Order: sequence, then structure tokens, then C-alpha cells
Amino acid sequence: MAKSVKVPKKTRWFFYAVLATSFISGLTFFILNRWVTVEGEFGPEKHPWQMNVLRLHGAGAFLMMVFFGYFLASHVQVSWPVKPMRPLGIALTAAVSLMILSAYSLYYLGDMDVRAVVAYVHTGLGVTLPFFLIAHLVQGSRRRNSRKVKHA
Repeated sequence: MAKSVKVPKKTRWFFYAVLATSFISGLTFFILNRWVTVEGEFGPEKHPWQMNVLRLHGAGAFLMMVFFGYFLASHVQVSWPVKPMRPLGIALTAAVSLMILSAYSLYYLGDMDVRAVVAYVHTGLGVTLPFFLIAHLVQGSRRRNSRKVKHA
């Protein structure tokens, strides 16, 4: 039977903290950017927290890319033969890859109309990513538990 790799507990908890930071800061930036203005000296302007939240999001995103490389090298490669886990694993890998590409596009795109669409795609992926991960974790846990029952 194919063997999957369980990620060490400390690594998992650090990853969850980074994911939460990235998720919360990204959603906060999106809300501040789209719907929040404050009265400035010369009229309405962006909220003063917006750029710091974006910087925090960028730091979290950078660490997420490091984790992505870690998971590709240590988890995905070894777990690929586990066919029941493959669809959600592919969905996670594709979603993170698209997040990276859309983030790059948001940073470098000049066309504001295209940039607005990419921002919504990036935000949509970012909001759904934790749910893909939770589904993958639950499926993996069920798979491990069923294997324990069969071997007992």
C-alpha cells in the first residue's frame, strides 16, 4: 500500500499560523481597499492601516511560498501514489499555484481593468484555500483511521 507523509506537528502549527496570518491580512486588505475610506486633510483617502496590512500579507505570502516548496518536496512527491487523496491534493496545488501567479500579476500588471479582475480571482482563491486544506486534512485523517482499524 502507498505510504503518505504526515507533516510534523511543529511544522503543521507554524504553517497554520502563517496561513491564518496570510488569510486574515489578505481579507483585511481587500476590505480596506474596496470599502473603507477615512476623511483626510484633503478629503476621503485610503485607511492608514491599509499599506501595513498589505506588508504583513506580503510577508505571510512569502512564507506560504516557502511552505509550498516544502510540501512539494516532502509531502506531495511521497504521497502521490495515494490515489484517494490525489484530487484534493491537485486542487490544493493548483489553487496555491494560481495564488502565486495572481499575486505576481497584481504586483506587476499595469492595466487597471485586468488588475481588478485578477484581484477578485486572487481574493476568491484565498478565501476558498483554507476550505480545500481542511477537506484534504479531514480526508487524510479518515484514511489513516480506516487503515488503523483494518490493521487492528
